[in-house]
Amino acid sequence: MTVGFIGIGVMGQPMALNLLRAGVDLTAWNRTVGRCTPLAELGATIAASPTEVYAAAGTIILMMIDEASTDLVLGRGSESFAQNVRSRVIVLMGTMSPDYSRRLEADVVGAGGRYVEAPVSGSRVPAERGQLVAMVAGEDPDAVREVQRLLEPMCASTVVCGVVPGALIMKLAVNLYMIGMVTALPTCQGELRPVAQSNSAV
Repeated sequence: MTVGFIGIGVMGQPMALNLLRAGVDLTAWNRTVGRCTPLAELGATIAASPTEVYAAAGTIILMMIDEASTDLVLGRGSESFAQNVRSRVIVLMGTMSPDYSRRLEADVVGAGGRYVEAPVSGSRVPAERGQLVAMVAGEDPDAVREVQRLLEPMCASTVVCGVVPGALIMKLAVNLYMIGMVTALPTCQGELRPVAQSNSAV
C-alpha cells in the first residue's frame, strides 16, 4: 500500500524518513520542494501537487503547520475535496484545535473517506529517533488500528484516546501541563538555591 505524506517540514521530514527506512512505499509533497530531496534519495516518489498524492495513496498523512494550510492541501471547500478524500484514510498529525478536527472529520466522512487524528508529542530529535508519542482517535476502529501500525516506525508508543477530538484534547492537555512545568521551573530553582555556608565559628 502506498502512503501519502503532505507537509515535509521540521517534524514531517524525519517522520517521513523513518517510514521510508521501514520500507513504506511513500509518495510525498511539500510546497518547498527541496525539503523532499532526502526522501527522494531513499526512494520516495515526490509529487508535483497534493492532488498527485491523493491519486497515488490510500492513506494520507497531513503534517501541516496550521488549519488554513491543511484545508488548502485538502482542497476543502472546493469540488476537488470529495475526490481527494473518498475511499482514503486521512490522518491529521498536526496540532490543530479540537473543534477544527471535529468539523474536518464530518466533512471527510461525509465525502466517503475515513478520518483519524494522530497528533504527536515530541520535538525534532525524538522525531529523528522514531521516539515520538502519538495520541490517536477516530470513529472507525479498523482505521485506527491501521494508523497505529503505520505510526510504529515514527513513534515509541501510541495512546488511543477514543473518538475525535479525544487525541487533540489529550495533546493540548499535555502541552498545558508542560508549559506550566517549564514556567514554574525557574521559580522553583530560585527557591531551592542552597544558602552559602558561613565560615565563622559558632
